[in-house]
Amino acid sequence: RDSETWLEFRRVLFRSMWILVTFDIPVLTKKQRKQAAKFRKELLGEGYIMLQFSVYIKPIPSMQHRQPLINKLRKSLPEEADIKVITITDKQYAEIIHLSGTKQKEPKIPKIRQLSLFEEF
Repeated sequence: RDSETWLEFRRVLFRSMWILVTFDIPVLTKKQRKQAAKFRKELLGEGYIMLQFSVYIKPIPSMQHRQPLINKLRKSLPEEADIKVITITDKQYAEIIHLSGTKQKEPKIPKIRQLSLFEEF
């Protein structure tokens, strides 16, 4: 029975994904700026992490969790927004390479603490 639990845990662990939301929202008018700010706040409220000003990411347990999030994005879509949703595996996320110029600050790459069976608290 313990081996079955371990196998199920491994299946869930290796199916974990990241949903990446990139967007361009015009901010020329006061109304557009307000819509853009509201959209960003909604992303943060839904648990997304800001990687860059128009790039947000969120961990999801599996592909089945993607569609409800996309549906929420559709409902909160600003009028003139151009949004792209990309789904990547946990392994692909771990392999992200960050490059910056010599005058850039050290990158703030979000680290999501994952469950470890052998970690001591």
